[in-house]
Amino acid sequence: MIKAAFRCDGEVWPCAVDRAWSLSDVQRMLCEHFHARFPVMKAVLKYGDVLYDEFSEKPFQNCIETATSEVDCIETDDPYFYDKADRCRLKVKLEEEVEYDEAVSSGAAPASDLEAWVRGRRTKPVALSEVTNIF
Repeated sequence: MIKAAFRCDGEVWPCAVDRAWSLSDVQRMLCEHFHARFPVMKAVLKYGDVLYDEFSEKPFQNCIETATSEVDCIETDDPYFYDKADRCRLKVKLEEEVEYDEAVSSGAAPASDLEAWVRGRRTKPVALSEVTNIF
């Protein structure tokens, strides 16, 4: 880890980063710290005369410790984080949505978080008597 600093709109934020990190590795933290809507926006870094604007680039690999990078938050042109969110999101089955709606209607479930309710149902222990066909 090295000590680096990021400057955006006059604010300087010191932060520890790993030399091996790519620009994609620091996107969420930079956008959140500098109040940019992630993943709608992306952070691009300028260190010296070099602009890092591709997620695969490694801006910290050759920078000196205590380096200050200029940060600019711009509208993203790379769907990587949208794709990642779609892949990582819990896939809820239609049957589970119907069961959830029925549970909300009957007052057995809060109407606030379908995904949390589904996770709870999927991890619920099953009694041996409920298992009918193992193979």
